Amino acid sequence: MLMRNLVAACALLAFLSGCVNGSDGSAAHNGAQPDPSPEGTTLATSTPSKAPFACNDQQFVTDQSDFASGTISGDELVDICGTVTSVLAAKSTSSGNHGYFLVALPSGYQIEIISNLDAMAAAPTSQPPSTWPWVAAGDYVYVEGRYYYDSSSSQGVDWTEDDTDRSWSHPGYVAVCTPSGANCTKYW
Repeated sequence: MLMRNLVAACALLAFLSGCVNGSDGSAAHNGAQPDPSPEGTTLATSTPSKAPFACNDQQFVTDQSDFASGTISGDELVDICGTVTSVLAAKSTSSGNHGYFLVALPSGYQIEIISNLDAMAAAPTSQPPSTWPWVAAGDYVYVEGRYYYDSSSSQGVDWTEDDTDRSWSHPGYVAVCTPSGANCTKYW
């Protein structure tokens, strides 16, 4: 608990000092835009050597570059991992209640993660989480979901739950872990 508080305090200090991209705490689908530019000071995180869940941050960077250049235009299934830098308030949308948080990838880029709280379940009970947030700044997360890229300032990962439909056929998840990437709780 002390370590988690220390990591959260460090993340907050970095956030308040403005040394991470998106330091205004805003997010693309929450009304404002995180700073997507690779320039500037960023908070990079490393992937644990024995990852308990899939993580392919390099493929995400490739997808992001391909979207920016126009090489691809359709949403992509991604497996990313990194450290949570900011947790935003839940927001009710036409598709349900959603939770939002930002994750710093090893490249230093921060990406918004969107979870449909009405559709999520938590292991091992398969019951919906009782509260939001169930993730905190400093947590290490593994995320599988749909990477959408509307523009350089409007992009994120959604469909992080196991629901699917005609527009997206891949189940997703969020695994919330200790800062070292271990002792994870999976939400899907």
